[in-house]
Amino acid sequence: IGSMLGCLKKYRTPNSLVLNGGDDFQGTPISNFTRGKSQIELLNLYNIDAFVLGNHEFDYSQYSLDSALKLAKFDVLSANVFMSSKNSLMGKPNVIKTINGVKFGIIGITLPELFTTSLPLNVTDLVMLNTDSVIQAGITELKAQNTDVIILLTHAGLDADKELAAKFFADVDIIVGGHSHTTLFKPVIVSGVVIVQ
Repeated sequence: IGSMLGCLKKYRTPNSLVLNGGDDFQGTPISNFTRGKSQIELLNLYNIDAFVLGNHEFDYSQYSLDSALKLAKFDVLSANVFMSSKNSLMGKPNVIKTINGVKFGIIGITLPELFTTSLPLNVTDLVMLNTDSVIQAGITELKAQNTDVIILLTHAGLDADKELAAKFFADVDIIVGGHSHTTLFKPVIVSGVVIVQ
């Protein structure tokens, strides 16, 4: 945690956006013990601007995640994961952040293959909405609010991000991705869309 906070302190400026591509719940005994709540408390310390739900956020079940997210002091995004029992999305579909007078619209997309990457019992209450449809709806909503820059914050992998860039290059400017853990020493540019991880 110290090294991450140190990096953020070193490089963050008032003109920075700090975005998290998901899968924070995996890999530590304390996360297992608290069923993810410890990870939300750690993320609160980072003062991130937005976080997208990854598939490992569902490792302790949709209900544990729903409970843990109540502790979040940051915007949790996911435009395509719908929780039937609550009749609502598990995260916000999008959010606008204004930095130095520029309006950045951020749309969150969780891995469309969530059901094949999670234990079936952990996702029984969920419905995956069509990715292209929710992205287009988000673009329409954000453009109606005169957003200057549109970002997709995705947990889908680099190959999927490239496909999204090729589809939505007319409106999307940047994709900040996760899931595939691809080391990118410089951004990948697809149809003018800047892709980073």
